[in-house]
Amino acid sequence: MRVIKHLGILILFFVGLCRISFSITQPQEDAKHTQVALRMIGHQLLLQIGDSISRIEQVEENNGVYTIKFESELSIVPEDLQRVVDSVAQSYTLAKNFILEVSKCAKSTVFYSFEKHLLDEENDIIPCTSRALPKACYVLMYTPLNESVSEGKNKLQVNENWLFGLLLLVALIPLTLYIKQKLFKNRLQDSHLLSLGLYVFDTRNEVLILDNTKEQLSAKEADLLLLLLKSVNELLTKEDILKQVWNDEGAYVGRTLDVYISKLRKKLEADTSISIVNNRGVGYKLVVNQ
Repeated sequence: MRVIKHLGILILFFVGLCRISFSITQPQEDAKHTQVALRMIGHQLLLQIGDSISRIEQVEENNGVYTIKFESELSIVPEDLQRVVDSVAQSYTLAKNFILEVSKCAKSTVFYSFEKHLLDEENDIIPCTSRALPKACYVLMYTPLNESVSEGKNKLQVNENWLFGLLLLVALIPLTLYIKQKLFKNRLQDSHLLSLGLYVFDTRNEVLILDNTKEQLSAKEADLLLLLLKSVNELLTKEDILKQVWNDEGAYVGRTLDVYISKLRKKLEADTSISIVNNRGVGYKLVVNQ
């Protein structure tokens, strides 16, 4: 039984470890995905103005705000910028809601910005698009407003990990049952250990064993249970029981047999497949339902 418990603990530890490692590595993957998507915005914006040579600087992230820097000066048409952002946001699954701001390299002043809601365009905040920004050194600042679509996918993947762990546990049930059966058979190889439903009856030590718990029997309880077990599912008369367990029927008070039967019933009550049936006026029968 200890082997089975240790196996279960090991499985749970493995599934938990997978979940922890997944949650640690995933935020880094989200940031890298966002940086690639933003570089694509910068690339498409340069192509819009006919610049296929200038380089896009490294996309930086600071407190959840991503900054896109360009190698060369450029002019920005707000309408073109929005069209590029819409296209890339849909293709690269950026945040559902975000703000994009345009400022000059040497100044923190925002010269143009808009707020986008990919799943609810009625809430978009789009200022005038007809005023082109003159050629200068600009940076784009991207700020996600809530959970990104990619993070939603990550949560789905976490759920899939738990589902995988659950399926793994279910798949290992036959293995644990097989191990339990093998251990049980090994224990029963010793002749003084008898199987009784979920119990093991240790006739030598007069003990009932259920998993790792032991119930001590009195000498008469053990003799009575052994007699019933040897004739399982068969009716034994009170006379036979008194003769074989107590030897001297005449000196024995019949009511005491009922008391011992009651004690055995209580000690076997954890297994509902086992019952001691009273055939009134005749005797008792140990019934074990398979």
